[in-house]
Amino acid sequence: MKQKADGHISLHVPNIIAICVNQKADDEIAGELYHCYDTKPWTFSSLVQMLEQIEELYNRISFPQASQRARSLVEMSPQKKEPLIKVTEPDAIAEKRGKLGTFLLYVKCRQNSSWQGELEWIEGAQKLQFSSELEFIKLVHNRLSESC
Repeated sequence: MKQKADGHISLHVPNIIAICVNQKADDEIAGELYHCYDTKPWTFSSLVQMLEQIEELYNRISFPQASQRARSLVEMSPQKKEPLIKVTEPDAIAEKRGKLGTFLLYVKCRQNSSWQGELEWIEGAQKLQFSSELEFIKLVHNRLSESC
């Protein structure tokens, strides 16, 4: 987990997400996800739900591509979903704000069944790097604890 003081996350990457946190109770968060592939926010009521929605978005846009596929003991029929098309400008995504905190997420790659990338905390003007989903969760939790 490294803090990186210079610059901002580039808005011109295909998978930029604004995480707008509106509620926090007992270490659980709720809010909205904004991205370029929908005009309406994707709402989440838990951290796990947020992670699942982000993973679903990345799978549907195939970026960043996962280096491994999910395995199961039960054979599951593949469900084809329509590919997503950009409908919102990245600048509009970056303008969204949460009541308790706002983060811009850029996942550069998905290796070893986890995420690696950058997180920009808007209110704290910090750009942070993470090398796993657990580090990402800790960064969000620690920044929200500082501000709430």
